[in-house]
Amino acid sequence: MKCMPFVVAALGLAAGTASGQPLDLVPSSRPHAPSALAAWSHAGAEFTLPPSPRGPASPLTLGFEARAWELSFQSATPRERDIDWLGLLTQQVRVDATMHWLRLPQPKVHASLYHSRYFRSYGEALKGYYSQPLRWGDGDDFWTNNVGHPVMGALYAYTFTDYDRRCSNLAYGGRGYWRCMRRAAIYAGLASVNWEWSPLMSESAFGNVGRFYTCENGRCRGEGGWTDFVVTPLGGMAIRVTGDMARTSLWPVLDRHLSSNSAAKAVKYTLKALSAPGHFLNCAYKADFRNAWRATPRPRRPA
Repeated sequence: MKCMPFVVAALGLAAGTASGQPLDLVPSSRPHAPSALAAWSHAGAEFTLPPSPRGPASPLTLGFEARAWELSFQSATPRERDIDWLGLLTQQVRVDATMHWLRLPQPKVHASLYHSRYFRSYGEALKGYYSQPLRWGDGDDFWTNNVGHPVMGALYAYTFTDYDRRCSNLAYGGRGYWRCMRRAAIYAGLASVNWEWSPLMSESAFGNVGRFYTCENGRCRGEGGWTDFVVTPLGGMAIRVTGDMARTSLWPVLDRHLSSNSAAKAVKYTLKALSAPGHFLNCAYKADFRNAWRATPRPRRPA
């Protein structure tokens, strides 16, 4: 059985970072607490690393330590008015690797990873998107295409603004907010294309989506469609902006009126999660759990 060792190794390396597994590229010993906490403080994360156990480390501990090592490589004096490309690309690889890791149990991914015509099949996958007649749907169900993919588009938008220092602390309604959203929309579109067509970490490479396409009795079915290039970024930006509005206007009201007892708090957290799903998914990737429930302050309007 032939396979692609270098491709599988790349996926394993990226997935190891996303899942918090220690990599050979970093020292085998755990980082000292002062340096780790300093890295977290520099990144603005309000979370304390758990103590290092004497026995085997838990997956949660490994995840926090991997994040601390990642932050330790960043500059201690961040520059103004530019994009942290190292942090942005690292985070994007972690996002894509995690999604591919979740796709691995699917039979179509197994078949493409172990056949001997990998590069030819990748080319066929790209051609499949242009087969006639052009198709909008990609064979996924309604919830995947119209809910799951837009949430991922919102995550892409948050990923960009987190590492664009002009936008990282900007609340809805603040000066420059819509300029940041325009740049985030462009990035979400590029990230969607990367997810579908990249030769290294895409659905066309892992699973060869778009290659298998048949028409019977006038009804066509396939795995690759143009919906992901449109619905993912546009729907994602709608979810992103709606979530920013909710965190600025709705969440302070929920905090004032739904904090008296356990039932009220459960309702509050449920409403927060439903109103800003992209924000919660982004916080989960960054292990920033405290900030996940925190509302953004209302920006001051210029006089």
